[in-house]
Amino acid sequence: MRILQVVHGFPPKQRAGTEIYTYYLSKELAKRHEVHIFYPAFDNVKRISLNSFERESLIIHEVKIPNNKVKRLWNLLFFENTYMNKNVEEIFRRLLKEINPDIIHFEHLIGLSATLINVAKKFNIPSVLTLHDYWFMCPNIQLLRYDYTICEGSEPNKCSACWIKKQSKTLSGALNRYYIPKALTEKPLQFILRAFNSPEKFKERENHMKSLLLKVNKIIVPSKFLREVFTGYGVPKDKVIYSENGYNLEVFKEFKKKDKGTDKIIFGFVGGIAKHKGVHVLIDAFMYVPEDKAELRIYGNYNSSSKYVKELLEKIKNKKNIKFVGRFEDSCVGIHEYWKES
Repeated sequence: MRILQVVHGFPPKQRAGTEIYTYYLSKELAKRHEVHIFYPAFDNVKRISLNSFERESLIIHEVKIPNNKVKRLWNLLFFENTYMNKNVEEIFRRLLKEINPDIIHFEHLIGLSATLINVAKKFNIPSVLTLHDYWFMCPNIQLLRYDYTICEGSEPNKCSACWIKKQSKTLSGALNRYYIPKALTEKPLQFILRAFNSPEKFKERENHMKSLLLKVNKIIVPSKFLREVFTGYGVPKDKVIYSENGYNLEVFKEFKKKDKGTDKIIFGFVGGIAKHKGVHVLIDAFMYVPEDKAELRIYGNYNSSSKYVKELLEKIKNKKNIKFVGRFEDSCVGIHEYWKES
């Protein structure tokens, strides 16, 4: 069988959860099938293009997108650019004609184009979609409002106001790197974003994304909560399959626990140090834990110059039992060598 995996990033250039999951799944499938990977990468190219090559029994199709920061910032002003890209759609159409896959597995379409599902449907190619987050219902991806409070669900008018506030913060933060004060840009950017992006555009997105969820043959969700959220959103229950993310446990067969060098209970956090992951909530809770009783070790890559990380580091500067360990190498056979070579 010829399988095409479509994802928003892939190792070694991107190493977050969905990307690593796609890598492991693709490697396992490649033992019995021909597996292709389609993903975007911002690069120093003049125009969008497709670079195809083979690696580790996988056939890679990397969409090279010009890394023009000014153009990327300009595109962020227009809401439809966050989920549709005609150029990527055309490249995907040509790829389908070339490789003629038996099935397409959409892992994530952010950074590509949600309309790739329409293309697959027109080619009469069966497709599966794994929902790793809430992007198909939430323009902010995580069902969190611009101030990181929990959102109960999609409403176009509220989504419009929320997205505009979050986008203006993102854009003003980007401009601040060029020494343009946020105080001078955030409010004007909100005004511009409201002018370009009416609430009707958010209603159009909601209708469009819902229609795409109905066009795939099956939807996989890795949690029961996600299943409840999306069936409540209108996805038929018989279309949704609950399947936890798998992991190759063979790598732990020879694992030996090291002496931790302390009698304290060690708690660990593993993941990107980002606000939506609630690292600050964990640290706030740990501020009340006696230092001689337990220790928190935070594993994951982080940007020490980001405002969020600076606030966390400042908060724990006098806490001996909260430690930022930093990035660690994946110990799994194969992928470590793959990243190292790249």
